[in-house]
Amino acid sequence: MSTPPALPPENADPMVWALARQVWIDHMPDRDGFCVICKEWSPCGPRESAGIAIALGAQVSWDADAFGQQ
Repeated sequence: MSTPPALPPENADPMVWALARQVWIDHMPDRDGFCVICKEWSPCGPRESAGIAIALGAQVSWDADAFGQQ
């Protein structure tokens, strides 16, 4: 996956999108294929989780009102 766009899809939660995108960028692999932060083989756990959040964020919107949150 390439770097996700800065602006989230219309139905995505902007905060979740922004945080997941930043983790995706921060945990990019170096030229040898290791995470620049974790030093694990890429994709590291945080980058994998960010990828999942980005993929889900593009499909599901968060309705805080449905859960009694504001």
